[in-house]
Amino acid sequence: MVKHSKKWGQGRPLSEILKQAMFPLGSVLFPGGIMPLRIFEPRYLQLFSELTEEDSTFGTCLIEKGHEVGGQDSRFSYGTLCKITDLKELGQNQLAVQCLGIKRILVRKWLPDNPYPVAQIEELDASENKDFQLKEEIIEELERCYVLLVQMGVIPAESMDIKA
Repeated sequence: MVKHSKKWGQGRPLSEILKQAMFPLGSVLFPGGIMPLRIFEPRYLQLFSELTEEDSTFGTCLIEKGHEVGGQDSRFSYGTLCKITDLKELGQNQLAVQCLGIKRILVRKWLPDNPYPVAQIEELDASENKDFQLKEEIIEELERCYVLLVQMGVIPAESMDIKA
């Protein structure tokens, strides 16, 4: 795995950008989740043959448009870094892989397939997710306060979008 450092945006600290093999899917794998995969496409057979016990990580993200098989899909930018927990051959040119979601990632740039998808990714801190959840909780609390103030007649019952 090739590691790069690059600054993304003003005021943002230097983030470690990793070149990571990717395996786009039609379903989401969250950190802590386990997902079985059946590998049969030649490009992904090559990917999993290149992964080692020392570095058995790859990225996954949800396919926005298109299909899992054959490529030429459109992919979401957020995904999950995964680790292989079990790998078995199912006969010629097929693997059964079990993987564990490790942490959230952000795809900064898709690189040319070689032959499987590769991207420059940034690992996201779990605290970023907590900040988002806290903001959502604050918005919900403000909405409840607004409803109570309207019910008490303190403010007029006008349409107001707190999230705006």
